[in-house]
Amino acid sequence: MVIFLANLQSISDDLYEAAEIDGASGFTRFFRITLPLMCPSVKIVAVTGLIGGMKAFDVIYSMTSGGPGDATQTVMMVMMRKGISDGFYNQGAAFGVCFLYAARFRFTILSGGRTAELFYT
Repeated sequence: MVIFLANLQSISDDLYEAAEIDGASGFTRFFRITLPLMCPSVKIVAVTGLIGGMKAFDVIYSMTSGGPGDATQTVMMVMMRKGISDGFYNQGAAFGVCFLYAARFRFTILSGGRTAELFYT
């Protein structure tokens, strides 16, 4: 929440004032000004959340091994259980590849379809 609040406070009031002069509604101002300028903070929160979820594997596995009724399963727990514990190495690898592509698709959507070359120019 602090990241989102800091990002919202960094958006210049001049942009909203110009949109208001142009006759944009509040809905249009949100989707044309606020939301695109919030994308960098959304990406940061998504990446740190993803990393945090993957780092939680050791604590969850040592305390509950997935919990009662698989209540505390994470992505890494499912990949480990399928790939190593159950002996289905191909399913564990396929799950990891599918997770990689799903994460890549999610971050492509968050970046508005732009790819990495825009960030290096």
